[in-house]
Amino acid sequence: MNTELFKADEFKKYLVKDAGLQENTATSYVSYIKATDRDLISKTPYKGMISGLKDNLANCLSKTLALLQSILETVEETKSIKDETFMSAKDLNNGCSALKQYLKFLRKQYSDKVNTEEVSVADEELDKEVEEIETMTESGDVTIITKEDLRKAFILRLSTQDRPAQFSIKLIAGIFKKQKDENGVIENSIRTFYPRFKSFADFVDTWVSEVFDTIKVLSKDDEFFMRDVNAFELWPQANTVNVIMDSGYKFTLYTHKNQNSSDRIPMSEGMRAMILEKITLEHTPTMLSILQDNSERLQGIKKMADLMQKEMKENDITVQSWDKAIKKLRQLISFEDIKDYADDIVRDLLFIKEKGHIELMGDLFNTNPGNKR
Repeated sequence: MNTELFKADEFKKYLVKDAGLQENTATSYVSYIKATDRDLISKTPYKGMISGLKDNLANCLSKTLALLQSILETVEETKSIKDETFMSAKDLNNGCSALKQYLKFLRKQYSDKVNTEEVSVADEELDKEVEEIETMTESGDVTIITKEDLRKAFILRLSTQDRPAQFSIKLIAGIFKKQKDENGVIENSIRTFYPRFKSFADFVDTWVSEVFDTIKVLSKDDEFFMRDVNAFELWPQANTVNVIMDSGYKFTLYTHKNQNSSDRIPMSEGMRAMILEKITLEHTPTMLSILQDNSERLQGIKKMADLMQKEMKENDITVQSWDKAIKKLRQLISFEDIKDYADDIVRDLLFIKEKGHIELMGDLFNTNPGNKR
């Protein structure tokens, strides 16, 4: 795969001439984009997008520029929630700055052609384009995904699996992490039913980590847990995914065809492409079912949802751009607004964790895309 940034030399000239940057800074911007692509973007559904720019811009210009905008928003969101799972805050800031300039540069480079195309791209078209670009990145060599990288990738997914206007772990995390007190009245009361509680700032990370540990990993006849997995092997040519356990035991990864089926098939037969992003997290029962079937029990989550919906209505915030909605809601809602039922939210999250389970499933069979999960 070509590791050079598309039109790198022209981009550096643009930064010096049009953006007024020094030559050494311009060179650094190219490095920032490549580092962001390697360390963060490659862990998202946009894997391969940056390296495939030349062909994609030639074949589907407006869609590719729209996808680049989505990539920028993903990096900005990671920066805004201070998620340093894959990159430090400093590197995220550098990546955002460089990607903004790169997008401006490409739009200027292709301005004549863009003006002749329809720039607006529907969500389903974007999803299809991401899928096509991911398929281009498949390799014939084995890909080994280590225990550390598996944890990072799946925890990132678990930390962002919201149900817009109903349940937002991203919003709860953002609010909780601002509460630094570890020995207040609320904190001490929580320890009466959850002794492991350290602080609100620590709670969501701990909760997500515990959920990750209990993700089910299926072999042909047995099931294991992610906490005991050492690595995955992805073999495109052999069309198989192997799991290596901490014990050294090795087996082929399997998937159910859906949450109501007991039939198992090799995971590779349920994946649209041989990349980690096509191994999805299937909630059983679905998160939506848990929320609906236990609405009377989940009073903290319900009050949080009511507050979200109230602020969204009063401030004209829609669910269509949920990442932007979360950014705005974090500005509008503080810990003080939820402190009277913050302990209930903790109880509810613990209940949700125990009520269902998550297993790995091929993306062809995941029946719970989007808000149905």
